[in-house]
Amino acid sequence: MSFYIKSLFIAVPIFMTLILLEAIVARRKGLTINRASDVISSLSPGSTNTLRDGVKIGIALISYSWLVKHHYNL
Repeated sequence: MSFYIKSLFIAVPIFMTLILLEAIVARRKGLTINRASDVISSLSPGSTNTLRDGVKIGIALISYSWLVKHHYNL
C-alpha cells in the first residue's frame, strides 16, 4: 500500500474524532462553528478512499479463501 493510503487509515479516524470533540465543546459553550457542508466536504475524500481500499482488501480476502476452499477441496 502506498504511504498516502496508509496515512489515511490513521488520519481520517483522528480527524473525525477531533471534529466530534469540537462539536461537543461548541455545543456546551453555545457556539455554532461547524457547518454541515464544511464537515461533509472535509471528510468525504478521505473516508471514500479509506472505504474503497477496505472493500478491495475484503474482496481479495474473500476471493482468496473461496479459491483455496474450492480449488483444493478443503
